[in-house]
Amino acid sequence: MLFSDLIDYLKNEKNFNIILNCSTDLHEIRDVELLDGTQTRYATDIVYFGYPNVLSPDMQPSQCILVRGENYLFPYSCTDRATVQAKELFAVFNAAKQFLQTHEQVSLYEELVRKGHSSHS
Repeated sequence: MLFSDLIDYLKNEKNFNIILNCSTDLHEIRDVELLDGTQTRYATDIVYFGYPNVLSPDMQPSQCILVRGENYLFPYSCTDRATVQAKELFAVFNAAKQFLQTHEQVSLYEELVRKGHSSHS
């Protein structure tokens, strides 16, 4: 799934007040994670949710959904970024998590492993 697909779902199907700031759709999304300020690395296949003040000026995630500030300006260079109101952050996170779980795509390798286990060869 691509970032723009996730944003379309959250905005149109779930009616969240989400604003797409930038989207390149360079990376497939595998999971979502909350920003807690302890991340030392960011995976390109995870969409990070949180407040912009926990981001380091030296390193930002590729895909993120951040709480909108008063000035709406972010000095960060996430390639895929959207913003939400603070009161919607956790509801948007939960909706995104559920959507990804129900639309999980199985990789070719995972499918081959499952077939191998089921046929015992």
